[in-house]
Amino acid sequence: MNYNFLVLDIETLNLDLGEGVNFGDPAGWQISTLCLTTSQEFSVIGLNEFVFVADDYWSFMPKKLQDDKRYFLLSEFENFMKWIVVPLNIPIVTHNGNNFDWPIVLKEWSDGGAIYTGDSNNSPLINAYEYLENNNLLFDTAEDLQNRYGKRFHLTDLVSAIHSSDNKSMKASEAPIAWANGEYQKVIDYCLQDCHLTAKLFQTPLNEIDCPPSKSKEKISIDTTVWKEWLVLNSLSA
Repeated sequence: MNYNFLVLDIETLNLDLGEGVNFGDPAGWQISTLCLTTSQEFSVIGLNEFVFVADDYWSFMPKKLQDDKRYFLLSEFENFMKWIVVPLNIPIVTHNGNNFDWPIVLKEWSDGGAIYTGDSNNSPLINAYEYLENNNLLFDTAEDLQNRYGKRFHLTDLVSAIHSSDNKSMKASEAPIAWANGEYQKVIDYCLQDCHLTAKLFQTPLNEIDCPPSKSKEKISIDTTVWKEWLVLNSLSA
């Protein structure tokens, strides 16, 4: 049986922390692209990948990307959540989403977020997020590991721990630079890759993986059965 879900990840315009932004604080961060991918053998409205591009940059996208059915304006994300994700009760998984992605997404568009209708107190996007949160349809692998082991784990280290040969196509710090240089496809591919890697990690058949936390060489044994239990209870089954 397959347990189906979406994975969400964002990239930002901000070049570095010297621009007055800080991790854990959504102030100042601005979305360049928001991507979602489906879990293995799952599709939503016939698609396995979704790319939402900041409206201000849509006109800069090559025509082949504008014509790609996977590509949408960021302003369309709230309707995607309201009319597709919520009615179908589709769970969304992130890695560090509760600390980084979601707080930025849930800002008004004028402040770099994805709220285009209403405001940060009342909007279709806020309502959709709260519905998912209240129904236990959101899961953050980084937060789960922090809560259980008191340490942060990098996605790349976790993916290596499940014996995957996949490697990230760039460093996270390089993505805003590439976007500023007009390498939109490169950044979007990197964002989609993060989603696919998170899905692969979350669906690992291993019940236990050994991985070093951030800034450490000593491996910790991680119990992944918690993720499987959440999948069984909350994901769409097929």
